[in-house]
Amino acid sequence: LKEGYIVRYADDFKIICRDSDTAYKWYHSIRLYLKARLKLDISLEKSKVIKQKKKQSEFLGFTIKAVPKKNKRVANTGIVAKKKLQLKEKYRELIKKIQKSPTAENVQIFNSFIMGVHNYFRKATHVAIEFSQLSFELMHFTKNRLKGISKYGYPINAPPTFKKFYKTTRKTFCINGNYLYQIGDVRTSNNM
Repeated sequence: LKEGYIVRYADDFKIICRDSDTAYKWYHSIRLYLKARLKLDISLEKSKVIKQKKKQSEFLGFTIKAVPKKNKRVANTGIVAKKKLQLKEKYRELIKKIQKSPTAENVQIFNSFIMGVHNYFRKATHVAIEFSQLSFELMHFTKNRLKGISKYGYPINAPPTFKKFYKTTRKTFCINGNYLYQIGDVRTSNNM
């Protein structure tokens, strides 16, 4: 692709071009190729040409929008609203599970979920802001559910695995010596 870039994951792909004429050429070429050669129809609802300067698009749970920075445009990326709702629902489900049975295994399942979410979304440019907001929205729920079965404080004597992934000064919940990873404590990673 001389005039664009392609990002592909399984059957989802996004082609990013410098101008709309090139984008429309690629759109129609790919649509016709898939129909003629592979006998595949594309979803007309999901497949479209979008001007990233004016409107954000979605790809694999991320939002993408081109915004001005100095003399060029850069990608502003975040988390799709629907995905945030799914994350909140899963978070609540796992906290309820810990409330019913405050075992090390349930804490480990919760921590694995948080780490997986952090690893997946850490490339988004606005992930720290969005996860901090999620943390704020879920804090009251978490405190109410874990009241009486946990201690809330700074992870002073945290185990090596906690220290390896989270160099935080935030308070967190400790259940029987096991610290919960905080959803708002994501470490971002720059894209090349």
